[in-house]
Amino acid sequence: ERRFDKNASVFKDWRHDTPERLAACCEHDFQHWKLDKFVKAEEKRAKIIETVTRHMGTLKALHTYYASCSINPGYPYMSELEYGSFLKKLKIQDKDFYKGIEFKGTMQKGVDGAQDNQLIRFQFVELVIRLSLAWNKNAGGGLSEAEAVQAFIENEVIPKTQDIVE
Repeated sequence: ERRFDKNASVFKDWRHDTPERLAACCEHDFQHWKLDKFVKAEEKRAKIIETVTRHMGTLKALHTYYASCSINPGYPYMSELEYGSFLKKLKIQDKDFYKGIEFKGTMQKGVDGAQDNQLIRFQFVELVIRLSLAWNKNAGGGLSEAEAVQAFIENEVIPKTQDIVE
């Protein structure tokens, strides 16, 4: 009878996400963000970081899922094709909606393993923030940046990706 032995498998280094692990992910990712380039006020950035920290488990799971679907080069890199699948899942197919949110515009060569035409987790999360701001603008701009990020994640991302995250 075959038995699965995690320690003898490719999953031997895998660990459950704990609040401490997710906080460490956030701390790592925030060091590489360009958030200050498009959200100028420090207090607004702090609120966005608070929201992202609260939802990092979901965002990390989504990146892991889509990066795992990438064929070339594969996890931990998410290709443009998988990013397109993420947008499709959110039902964002109107190019005018995300005009200016360039997949390639988030690339940072030489940063913690980042590669051309691939997203690692911190870049994916940054794109979610940019999408949140575009979503708010598209809806009339009635929310602050932090409120837009929270509303987009809670009202668009989480409900439309439940089947992936759960």
